[in-house]
Amino acid sequence: MAARKTYRTKTIDLKSKEGDFLVYKVKLSAGGHGLYMINLGKHTTASFTINKRDGLPVPYHKMEMDDFPADMVMEAINTLKGERFSLQPVVNASTHIKDAKPEEVCADELWDDFACMSERDEFDVIVQEYMDKKGKLDVKRLNKDLIQFSRRSKVVDKMISAVAEGKWSTDALDEIMAFILKSRAADMLKKRDNMTEQEALRLVAALDAMAGRQALKELKVDLRNRVRPESRR
Repeated sequence: MAARKTYRTKTIDLKSKEGDFLVYKVKLSAGGHGLYMINLGKHTTASFTINKRDGLPVPYHKMEMDDFPADMVMEAINTLKGERFSLQPVVNASTHIKDAKPEEVCADELWDDFACMSERDEFDVIVQEYMDKKGKLDVKRLNKDLIQFSRRSKVVDKMISAVAEGKWSTDALDEIMAFILKSRAADMLKKRDNMTEQEALRLVAALDAMAGRQALKELKVDLRNRVRPESRR
């Protein structure tokens, strides 16, 4: 079977007092570039999209932040500037990391939905507002804010009523959750909401990828509780 290929730069070894790293960039079919790093000493990986507006990295997937200091990430970006992209075999993390997880082996193929959203103002404003000092998404604070925001919305009340009355299926909770997120983002940006339903769902997926788990789980639980008949009496 032929090896899978992707448009990427050559891999470069970066050595510093903070460790030895293998780094490269990939071209994303959604547009833009992704940065992939392997900490050879710690046997861990990290991946980032590179924001087109400011050139700064946006973490993708849950990772060990201490294994990838911000100065090393920026050094990787600067080192790879100007490197040519060519069609090359996908880098297999298992070659460098024992017991690599499946998502680490084919990370080149997992960025696209995230990359699409990382260029959106809606994604940017959410991340900037709810990123903690360690660069992780503060899902607890995000969910608390979205729950409070949703309880002030008459539109959300009508959506929940539609589910409770059987007019909409319970699968609609995902769409309601995405609607709340995009509405909150528009409110923070002080502009009219112009995201489609599919874009809003991709925004939720991008936050899930960034958090390394279901980012809006608490919001969904709250919506489910509000749908229950006994909670509406």
